[in-house]
Amino acid sequence: MLFKISRFSEMSGLSVKALRFLDEGDILRPALVDETNGYRYYKPFQIPVAMRIAAYRTAGFSPRKIREFLNLESSGEAGRVAVELDAWLAATRAQIETISGIAQELRNSAAAPAMGAASAMPTAMTSTASSLCSNQ
Repeated sequence: MLFKISRFSEMSGLSVKALRFLDEGDILRPALVDETNGYRYYKPFQIPVAMRIAAYRTAGFSPRKIREFLNLESSGEAGRVAVELDAWLAATRAQIETISGIAQELRNSAAAPAMGAASAMPTAMTSTASSLCSNQ
C-alpha cells in the first residue's frame, strides 16, 4: 500500500511542504517517486518515523539534529539519543526555572509600591548586572 503525499501528510502531521523539505534534505525520503509526474508516495511503516520527526520539529530541533537522531535510532543507538534528549530536557528545565523566577520577581515588584529604579530591580537582574560589572 502506498500513500500520496497529501494523504501521508494528513496521517503524519507533517505538511506537504515539510515532507518535500525532508525529502530534499535526505531526512525522510518517499518510498517511491513516480518518474513521469514527480509524485511522492510513502508506505505505512514510514508513519511512525514521520510522527517522530514532527515531534522533534515541535521540540525545536534543527533538521541537521533530527537527521542525526534518526541515523542513531536506525543504527540501534536509540539509547544515545535518549541520553542527549535527557540532557536537553534538564537544560530546558533549568531555563524554565530561571524564567519563572524572573517573572515572579517582576510580578512582585509590580505589586510593590514604587521605589527607586535600582532598588526595584529584580534580584536575578541585579545579580547578573553585578557579575557583569565585576568582570570588567
